[in-house]
Amino acid sequence: MTDFARHYAEAPTELLIELQGERDTLSEEARQALDAELARRGEAIKTVKADLARTAEQQAMARPPLGLLLILLALSMFLGPIVNAISMIAQFGMTAAETPGIDRLPEWRMNQIISAIIWLLGAGLSLAGGLRLVRGRDPSVVPFLIIVVWLTRSGLDLVDILAGYLTWRSRGVSIGAAFSHSSGQLAADTLIAVLWTLYLLRSSRVQARYGGATAALAKAF
Repeated sequence: MTDFARHYAEAPTELLIELQGERDTLSEEARQALDAELARRGEAIKTVKADLARTAEQQAMARPPLGLLLILLALSMFLGPIVNAISMIAQFGMTAAETPGIDRLPEWRMNQIISAIIWLLGAGLSLAGGLRLVRGRDPSVVPFLIIVVWLTRSGLDLVDILAGYLTWRSRGVSIGAAFSHSSGQLAADTLIAVLWTLYLLRSSRVQARYGGATAALAKAF
């Protein structure tokens, strides 16, 4: 019996299951000894795996509810697209009223189409984030939410600025003017994204609900 075989024969089943997940990091001799011991234990391995899965599921179900701030974030993701649609329609109406004849320009129609596409992208991302926030209980939820927050805030603002410039540059609009027109919205959305990111990374409730990688991710920041 090799040293590896002797070591694995004395190891608890839980450790063998953990090593099975790290199989690629082992030497060839260690892998052969591990496979032989796993095969020998057969039913015991299946039983322990089932127990571990059941324990993980129970722990997930026992995690705390959303809490006030997470509920507010969920509401902003579900209701945000509606608010943004109303704001976009109002803005188009106000601009058309203040600038007679603009609605006959091809750039105006293109701007409306691009804005609608950007809204659809934002709405899809926002709803996906809201659903993951409410229904998910695994560590991958938090990185996903952070990405969604930044994309639906600063990300889409930057896309909107670039789209506005590309649409109206034939009418003499510079990138600086397009940026200046939306700089206030960009600054506000960036601040909101920063605050939500800090909350998602630092909140003890978030770490308790989503567990594992959330705490490790917080330490990285």
